[in-house]
Amino acid sequence: MSSFYGGYVHTVDAKGRFSIPAQIRNGLSEFARNTFIVLPGPDGCLAAYPLDEWQDREKFMRSFPEADVSRYYMRVALRRARHCRMDGHKRVLIPPELLATVSIKDSVLIIGQLDHIEFWDPAAYEEYEKSRGITPEEALEEITRRMTDRGPARGRDDR
Repeated sequence: MSSFYGGYVHTVDAKGRFSIPAQIRNGLSEFARNTFIVLPGPDGCLAAYPLDEWQDREKFMRSFPEADVSRYYMRVALRRARHCRMDGHKRVLIPPELLATVSIKDSVLIIGQLDHIEFWDPAAYEEYEKSRGITPEEALEEITRRMTDRGPARGRDDR
């Protein structure tokens, strides 16, 4: 199981490559094989799942009910998903069309999200944080209230 946390700003080269910080690399499980599945994520970022975590996510998606909304989500999300492997210099190459979907150009903010990492345009992330209208402490209080209201944890139902 992979585990990621922290935030790091790195330079994106002309080919769309950037280094994955050691702190993030150290969170990769051996089963990830230095490979990420990268796709547009929520709120204007790219979500990067290590291969082992992606397999769990894939099982989750295979359990979706046979419904129009499920097919829609799968088509839109998976159409843009790409395998991205770290090279010998611990850089990952993200296809230009994926970087363009979230306006990443010269620099990238890499944020650990426990089971995956997010790639953000630094200015877009700053704007995202400002636009929330809530402090992290208030967000945690709201999460705690919602979890208490629904009873025992049943897993992540908002993926």
